[in-house]
Amino acid sequence: MSAQFTMILSCCLCLLVPKHLDSQAAQRTMYFLRDDTRHQWCGYKSQTEWKTRLNETRSDVYGGVEYRGESADKIFVTEDDSTGDWAIIDEYGLNQKAEVESLKRTINYIPENESEEQIFRIRSGQATRIRSVLRTLRTGEVAPIQHEIYEFAAKSFPTSVHGLKFFPLMNMHQAVWASGQLCLIDPQ
Repeated sequence: MSAQFTMILSCCLCLLVPKHLDSQAAQRTMYFLRDDTRHQWCGYKSQTEWKTRLNETRSDVYGGVEYRGESADKIFVTEDDSTGDWAIIDEYGLNQKAEVESLKRTINYIPENESEEQIFRIRSGQATRIRSVLRTLRTGEVAPIQHEIYEFAAKSFPTSVHGLKFFPLMNMHQAVWASGQLCLIDPQ
């Protein structure tokens, strides 16, 4: 009976180990930025290295892609205005097939001390706004929406990962993790 118990325990442990390793893989992030001076997108394994390079290049588009195993799970993109007047922070939610399901867009308009959070559901490439909340930047308190203050930022956004300008870099995440850094020419 003790041999059966040992065999059952061994089987249970074998089943637990891959799940633990998979949850560790879920925490992997590839950080990226657009280097306008060199006209390239660069990916980084290390957040510290990415932040250093971000400060050096003063990139106005940067973010990260979180991976669950080999599939992208979440994408964070920040686009800053060169004048410092506004910033758009996009958080894309992806399904198990790495298709965009949702977008949370936060638009901070610094001179007006306002921040608008927009939530979109994306199905079959079509985005539907679910809600919009206006807040003050300093306190985070909800403010009544009297107008859509960020029409300029309501520009279209990709509803598919293939439409993201840094998508080729996303496909190279293994090379980024292996080498620590990888840059690709921006075709735009």
